[in-house]
Amino acid sequence: METLLDRELAEVPDPERALVHLDRFVEASFNPTTVLEDLLRVPGLLRRFFRLVTCSRWLADTMVRDASLFRWLLTTDVLQQQPSPAALREQVQAVMERFTKGAQRRNALRRLQRRELLRIAAADVLGVKDMRAVLSELSALADAVVAGAWEEACATTAQRSGTDITVPVAILALGKLGGQELNYSSDIDLMLVFGEADEGNSQRVIAAVKEFVRILTEVTPEGMLYRTDLRLRPDGGAGALALSLPATLAYYESRGALWERQMLLRARACAGDLRFGRTVLQALAPFVYPRTVQQLPSELGRDVQQRLTQLHALEDNVKHMRGGIRQIEFSLQVLQLLHAPRLVELRTPSTLQSINALASASLLTLEEEALLRDAYLFLRRVEHALQLEAFEQTHTLPREVEDLQRLAWQLDFAGVEAFTRRLTDTRTAVQRICEGVLAPAAAVDEAPDLPSAYRDAGNVRLLLRDLSNGRGSRPHSARDRGRMQELQPVLLEEAAAECLPDEALATLERLMYRTPVPAALIAMLEQAPARRMLLRLAATAPVELRRLDTDPLALELVFTGCDETQLDAARLQRVRDVGAMGRLLLGDLDIDGYSAALTETADALLQRALARDDAADIPFVVLALGKYGGRELIPGSDLDVIFLCGEGGAAEQEAAQRRARRLIADLQSPGGAGRLYEVDARLRPEGGSAPLVVTHRAWRRYHDGRAALWERQSLLRARVVAGAPDLAAEVEADIRGLTAAMPLSRAGVGEISRMRAEMEPRNRFRRAEFIDIKRSPGGLVDCEFTAQLLTMAAGGRDAGNTSPALQREAAAWPQHGERLMRMRDRSLRLRRMQLFFRVLLDLPGNHFPEDEGQRRLLAAVLGFTDAKTLLTSLQEDMRRNRADFDSIRAAVFSGDDERKE
Repeated sequence: METLLDRELAEVPDPERALVHLDRFVEASFNPTTVLEDLLRVPGLLRRFFRLVTCSRWLADTMVRDASLFRWLLTTDVLQQQPSPAALREQVQAVMERFTKGAQRRNALRRLQRRELLRIAAADVLGVKDMRAVLSELSALADAVVAGAWEEACATTAQRSGTDITVPVAILALGKLGGQELNYSSDIDLMLVFGEADEGNSQRVIAAVKEFVRILTEVTPEGMLYRTDLRLRPDGGAGALALSLPATLAYYESRGALWERQMLLRARACAGDLRFGRTVLQALAPFVYPRTVQQLPSELGRDVQQRLTQLHALEDNVKHMRGGIRQIEFSLQVLQLLHAPRLVELRTPSTLQSINALASASLLTLEEEALLRDAYLFLRRVEHALQLEAFEQTHTLPREVEDLQRLAWQLDFAGVEAFTRRLTDTRTAVQRICEGVLAPAAAVDEAPDLPSAYRDAGNVRLLLRDLSNGRGSRPHSARDRGRMQELQPVLLEEAAAECLPDEALATLERLMYRTPVPAALIAMLEQAPARRMLLRLAATAPVELRRLDTDPLALELVFTGCDETQLDAARLQRVRDVGAMGRLLLGDLDIDGYSAALTETADALLQRALARDDAADIPFVVLALGKYGGRELIPGSDLDVIFLCGEGGAAEQEAAQRRARRLIADLQSPGGAGRLYEVDARLRPEGGSAPLVVTHRAWRRYHDGRAALWERQSLLRARVVAGAPDLAAEVEADIRGLTAAMPLSRAGVGEISRMRAEMEPRNRFRRAEFIDIKRSPGGLVDCEFTAQLLTMAAGGRDAGNTSPALQREAAAWPQHGERLMRMRDRSLRLRRMQLFFRVLLDLPGNHFPEDEGQRRLLAAVLGFTDAKTLLTSLQEDMRRNRADFDSIRAAVFSGDDERKE
């Protein structure tokens, strides 16, 4: 064995790493002796093992976690197998049908996915399959998992509602999954469209979509299926999670942008009702492939080139670098956009197939076809090698010499120099071909000398030209061009003072292009206070500013004020929320004041919707809980509510149920203008299986007898938002009584500790920098639970907003005062970061981003010198939060702590 080890270790770039993983694997094996004998006696087995663990820490960790997979992988013919998409779907159905409980079925699906990913990755690393086969199998696996998750979501929704969805629903895959060219650890971009439906079916579809996303993204001890992104749907994150086909077509016909045409080039029906999916794609074809090209080739190329230029600063990123993956994809898509309307054979979602089709149509030369295909496959191999190391969504080349050497070895190069030379040659060829395809824009007029704050002078000059003149397809009037030319020097100077000056001008130009009345936006830019707020929003909260793209009146009202009674709900929400964001960014509000302003808006819109419905005479109130109850809303927050009513007969009870359903519909579908809020009423007694509205008496009886501790804990943030005054007063009195009667026992502290532990997310692939700033140890939940523990320990009434609650408890518990005030400061920093996940990065969750570019943007906005410093500060804040939470919890648990009277 020593002789064999010496020989094989001489072939790997990092012998120590290979030996460490061998030691881990042997130790984890059920019968180490048998494993060692296999490695010694089966020709080539040890070499293949070393290649797997040297190329991928994730593969090593997976085999250590389940050592039996090693024999399955390397001593059978499983690596040569290539199951068809139909066979994968059958496997999904078979493993899920073995179980009756939903959690068991979903975990079976996760285990199947992990095993299949291991099989595909091992075949990739060992060279058993080429890149085309790997891309195809990764995509087929995702299709099968998505189909299984959707069926599970529909069954769960039908069980909860008692009624099946009776309209067809199509799941469209976009991006790399749409092109059947998925990579490892990739997000999957999806869009859901359903047939014409009544209100009941529409609500059931939306409920099923929520459950579907939860199934795909939930992190359990068995891992997570896929990060799922629905933001490419009509109206993005502000739009409904799914739309009917008529509403989808209406959106694209009236407001569809160029990038959405480009995005839909890669749309493919992957799950749900596949026949209906093909109908949807046929119906979308006139938008994606219009008979009349709406832009000249030079204008279309310039639009795409501008978007590419904004990404090219990441020179060590194989996806976004000049001559990288994205430049190939975008350039080919420009040719498709220009020529596919008349050449049906170009209508393919696959990048590789589009190269063949474009060459067959003589739109690429044979040399260009060969070079682009070779470049794309090479760059995708590099991308896969980077992602397989820790199964992370990364595209960044390593900086350490040892890591570069391992990467070069994995890709079968003699050394780093040979790999670097090949990468440089590939990028040069891609740039030469793609720049010809994109037909460089006309020369940009010389702009004033640019301040040094701008990173990309060439792109800034393009942005200035388009701001001043309009884009080729939408030029400004002569008067507006003159006004913008006069504004250009002050815009340049003031944007340069922002933390992200390039992004500020890019967002402002996009707003100018999208707004129906550019002159109105120019008038606002001519006013110093409005210009200052617009630039701050453009630099640090582009997602919020995007809400005003097509509503110039709302944008104007943010600055001028208005009679709010004359505004519809959607416009009122936009005006108030964007105005509050502007005041926060300019320092006129702190994070608590901002959240309070958003909560006040939600209260007002809910009260307005309830007041319109005066058909029911039975007393009725809406109780807010969670972040809504605590006045801590941020963009994208759900409204957690419970509907309570007075006593009455069957007719009165049914009237109350209708009233609640109408209220939810008003808040979720305001006249087709996108959802105001997601309303979640599942915190009511007995959860989603109970009637939507609960009588006051039944609610009180439930809390007196059967409520779990976490349900009583939720009352610490409960408040009546709207409804009948007399019933509201009774409910408020009950909440005071219930919270005053819940001082914590030792057992209660233990139960809360267990509940907190269960809330912590599981790190699927043991990533060192996997951080959920809400639920990970030391996250926002630790701060919330600390305040609530101390409030409950003293029989308190209202925890409410976390930061003032921590400040209040610091005065009440002087022995913990300094610790609580420091935790308060850290919680405010975490909440501010959570906010910028949404408004800067458009990330709906709470996971600290893995992408280095996103981290850089976040660091700049939050005042850090670089992304590494931001990460270090975040880790330290969360470490201290957890230490303080544990210390205070232990003191309360001991029973020795006393509150100051």
